[in-house]
Amino acid sequence: MKKIAWITEENFIDVDLPIVAKINEVFEVHWFVVFPKNTITDYDEDFISSYSKEHKIANHNFRLKYRLRNIHSVKDYYNLIRQVNSLNPDIIYIDFFGIPYFFLMASVLFKRSRVIYAAHDVVEHKNIKKRNSFRLYQRLIFNRFQNFHIFSKTQQEYFLNKYPDKKTFVAPLFLKSFGKTERTPGNGEVVFLFFGIIRGNKGLEFLIEAANELCRHYKNKFKVIIAGSCDNWEYYKQKITCPEVFDLRIGMVPNNKIPDLFGESHYLVLPYLDVTQSGPLLIAFNYNVPAIAADHAGFREYIKHGQNGYLFKSGSSGELYSLMKGIIENNNQDYAMLRHNVKEFTRENIALEPIIQKYIDFLHLVSA
Repeated sequence: MKKIAWITEENFIDVDLPIVAKINEVFEVHWFVVFPKNTITDYDEDFISSYSKEHKIANHNFRLKYRLRNIHSVKDYYNLIRQVNSLNPDIIYIDFFGIPYFFLMASVLFKRSRVIYAAHDVVEHKNIKKRNSFRLYQRLIFNRFQNFHIFSKTQQEYFLNKYPDKKTFVAPLFLKSFGKTERTPGNGEVVFLFFGIIRGNKGLEFLIEAANELCRHYKNKFKVIIAGSCDNWEYYKQKITCPEVFDLRIGMVPNNKIPDLFGESHYLVLPYLDVTQSGPLLIAFNYNVPAIAADHAGFREYIKHGQNGYLFKSGSSGELYSLMKGIIENNNQDYAMLRHNVKEFTRENIALEPIIQKYIDFLHLVSA
């Protein structure tokens, strides 16, 4: 049985959790879960240890002693790399960024032909902090390594256009379930949901502007839920001119609250200025909630306009307003059809089993 050293950053535990368990049925997985210094997470070391024991995964929790940008973190990375190399793995799958030092060291100390890097963001987001540093570091990874896991066909096309000699496979994020819900949206007002960490590139202001305008004519016929944490909420709050149509839940949303949040919503709204992959969209699809999203290639892979959701011009609160207005005026009459098509698309394209098989096929290819 081939041996895999699987390195997961704490931020990506929810991405890798069910994947690792399934891969361990085919390969011998040694799971290195890296916890940054002073991190707060939904998945602590005890949980990972218990989960690994339940699924018979060899688990190696690794707590960093230094912050990522501290020069002394190279000691942490050296110890991590040394532990991985001591296993003499056939494959090293890395779902960890470690800016700015980890991949400088990994490119020297790992056998690069054995490494698969999980490239979550081939195209970096707009308004990202320290964007130039991010871009240079990622360019180093893309140039020095050969094998890449890409999370969407759009990103793969962009990547191979720039790096045509690299080996890639596409496997999207799997459906995220946080438990069942008995909630269903009512037949009265239409409920639009914005969910997730609120950042500049997510375009929340366009939803707020659209809702403000809708409020002038349809005040009692819709509601907008905004649920998520935000570092500069005052910027968005001052844009709200019709507070009675907004249900504000600003702050981190506990996992156990997510099922009912999606259960009570008719639509997830994604007015993003750019997108590489969207966790909220896959949560919505898991709960059979159609999406209204900005017209980006990354969303067009999942949303077929008028069939299982709607698309509008990115950055246009006017087009978003028109879409929401149309839904309200026709009494949401296409909703059952949209939900049915979301369910069918999900079953055919983003269920866990076909995603797992894409991992397995590429792992066999790299380890051959």
